[in-house]
Amino acid sequence: MPSPRRASAVATLALGLTLLASASPMAAADPGPVVSPSGGPAATSVPAPSTIVDVASAVLTGLLDGRVATTIDAVVSDATSNPCSGSGSLRKSANGSLTVLLLGSDYRRKPYIGERTDTVIAMNIARTGRVTMAAIPRDTVRVPLASGGSSGPRRINALYIGYKRRSVGAHAVDCAALDKVRRDVARALGTSIPYYAMVRMDEFQWLLQQIGGIRMDIRGTLIDTHYRRNSRKIYVPKRDAYQMNGVGDCGAKPKLCRNALKYARSRYGTEGGTANSDFRRVRRQQEIVFFAIKRVLARGNGPNLMALLGAAKGRIYTNLPKSTSGALALYSFAKGARFREQDGKVFGPTRWASYTGTYTFQLRLHDVRQWVDHHFKP
Repeated sequence: MPSPRRASAVATLALGLTLLASASPMAAADPGPVVSPSGGPAATSVPAPSTIVDVASAVLTGLLDGRVATTIDAVVSDATSNPCSGSGSLRKSANGSLTVLLLGSDYRRKPYIGERTDTVIAMNIARTGRVTMAAIPRDTVRVPLASGGSSGPRRINALYIGYKRRSVGAHAVDCAALDKVRRDVARALGTSIPYYAMVRMDEFQWLLQQIGGIRMDIRGTLIDTHYRRNSRKIYVPKRDAYQMNGVGDCGAKPKLCRNALKYARSRYGTEGGTANSDFRRVRRQQEIVFFAIKRVLARGNGPNLMALLGAAKGRIYTNLPKSTSGALALYSFAKGARFREQDGKVFGPTRWASYTGTYTFQLRLHDVRQWVDHHFKP
């Protein structure tokens, strides 16, 4: 039987990917002027974190042999040195639900283009298992800040890099900056968001491959003949249980595209016979998040989980706790997860936001907060 320390840390490590491995990033965009916000805690340079997937019953039932235990000890060692990792029990809202801010970054090491959190999704899991996702589009400006005032002309996708200190370095992650973004989004939505989780574009496809891709229901045929270059087209037909992978080439119809990142980033052409857009792709990202949760749970918590624990080291940045009680609570929430179309919303213009320029807009805070209050509950 593994030690209590190992069992406690591993159980929580396992849970992160259930919620986090699929916070799919969007294509890079001009974030507008980047002005470093003032105040807040000092930045911290983050070594590779390791908080991932669901609870490992294999650990709790003593099924780990010495060889696997040695591997898990290495994972635990990495995780306990991760400044982003939280501690203590899982914090839930007064109504018993749990909310996590999912951030998808457009970071890539080569070529380095800066870093914007183009995906901003607040995901709430009710105690009944209902999953609700509220997304703030990347071009949203005048975002209310936790420290007071607003972001002004700065887009929401530039908040993180604005908070990030230069001393951290281009390729490191600043946990304090991520926490500031969490608090800003919580203020904007008028709700409690105790946790954040960020995944970078460079790692998204790799992580998806580790779980064998996902099977998702495609609501409307996507045809994009303008993806980056005319030579790289996307065709995804309307279909149930459609296989999406972390890699793969795409091409003109009738060649089927099964690359989840390209599907998530597409914003041109048509979807379901109507114009594709930034807002439609954010809606697809919400669906990818949910189907990835289902896939991880379906893989079970035996050898597949153990392999994923090692594979996901350094690829997800989160403040979720690594206690056994926190892990068990998170697994309990995810196990019965269900997501309906009406429980996902993208707060774009003109229903949820008002244009402030050709491509920028600000939230209609009263309407947005009213939707969140209604849906982030049991």
